[in-house]
Amino acid sequence: MKILNFRNMVSPNIPSGAPRICLLRVAGYSKFLYLYPMLHVTCAIIEHKNKILVCQRSQRMKLPLKWEFPGGKVETGESKEDCLKREIQEELGLEIEVRSTLTPVEHRYPEFSLCLYPFLCKWTGGSLAIAEHAQAIWVNKCELKNYDWAEADVPIVNEIMQLWS
Repeated sequence: MKILNFRNMVSPNIPSGAPRICLLRVAGYSKFLYLYPMLHVTCAIIEHKNKILVCQRSQRMKLPLKWEFPGGKVETGESKEDCLKREIQEELGLEIEVRSTLTPVEHRYPEFSLCLYPFLCKWTGGSLAIAEHAQAIWVNKCELKNYDWAEADVPIVNEIMQLWS
């Protein structure tokens, strides 16, 4: 397949986060593509007493009721580690120590794309207080495969299972 024409069809004044609409012409056929900007998101694999904290997304969030490792979007000028500490404090009321990184994951959902930066962390203080998720629970490492994970988190689950096997 040869791409004959690829043209950006957007105004330079579109808001951040809005999809870019592109016209793709291939061998006489035309198709509009919606290209979403890449979101940069951190997530914490928080360990405490040989268990891992997992969170279920609420019904009102994108990817409702899917399981994920908690975290959030990196703000402009913020380090990934600072983002993670801030998000975990805001969403769960916990203080964490960021220990090491795992392999970043790029994933494209139908309505958005993200680069997910996972970190192995240790709970150091605070009390679990859920602000956004439907639930947050501590699970044994061997139970991680038993949950309906958001697709972007699946490679992280697999990497964790390999690390701790």
